[in-house]
Amino acid sequence: MRGVLLDLGDYPAVYVSDNGAIVGELYRIEAALLATLDDFEECSVAFPEPHEYRRALCPVVTASGPTLDAWVYLYNRAPEAHAVIASGDWLQR
Repeated sequence: MRGVLLDLGDYPAVYVSDNGAIVGELYRIEAALLATLDDFEECSVAFPEPHEYRRALCPVVTASGPTLDAWVYLYNRAPEAHAVIASGDWLQR
């Protein structure tokens, strides 16, 4: 997907931008699982705002070529305080 991958230390964060590309994994899940994932990412109504992440539908390009809309947890804070992972790939940092 288009964006910048940030290094938050123990985990990455995605920030939407036209200035980069992010490598990731795409999973097909049941919609009912989204509420559980929101709790895991601490961005559900059970957690006080402002949340560190927000879930949004974003266009992603698949390895086989087509573009799909996928739910992505986007970083919901100022990105400037964190290092950018230039490769866009958390495993290649």
